[in-house]
Amino acid sequence: ETDKVVRRQYCTAFPSASLLACSFDPELIRSVCDAWQTDFKQPLSLDHVLVTASSSMGMALVMLSVLDPGDEVIVFSPYFSLYRTQAELAGGVCVEVPTYASEGWAIDEARLRAAITPRTKLIVFNNPCNPTGMGYDRSTLELLGRVAEEHDLLIAADEIYTTYLYEGDFIPLRTIPGLAHRVITLNSFSKNFLM
Repeated sequence: ETDKVVRRQYCTAFPSASLLACSFDPELIRSVCDAWQTDFKQPLSLDHVLVTASSSMGMALVMLSVLDPGDEVIVFSPYFSLYRTQAELAGGVCVEVPTYASEGWAIDEARLRAAITPRTKLIVFNNPCNPTGMGYDRSTLELLGRVAEEHDLLIAADEIYTTYLYEGDFIPLRTIPGLAHRVITLNSFSKNFLM
């Protein structure tokens, strides 16, 4: 349902681009859905896919679609610096939850929970992470899911480096049972296909 909201908001916010951006090539969208099903064994309906010029544009559209002025966005630092700009462009406030090399870049549940306020709307989760290279395991994904469910939060899962995980298998956040409705997945051809 979240994907539909982002699509609708995008088409409303950019009416001059709506015909192009909101109808896209059905063959491309079908191929994306088929690839998701093949790679991750999870069905993905056509109306849950929006193709943009870049994943950065996609993240900006997510922020513009789901944030109201003053809403808070949690990011795990260090993080891709554009996240802050995108949140602020949408009127949001970027709240950093630090991760540390000495802790293996792990997401600390206590620090995450301490950062959540009544204004928190979105968690941005980059996996594998740019710039640390950290690839998160199922237990971290489940932690994020529990916290998001408890606090009724959305998660923007920036998963553009899926083929850069060299140990273990990549697990998309939206494939964790019960999370698909809370997760907006961003991916990119350019990183995984070395473009």
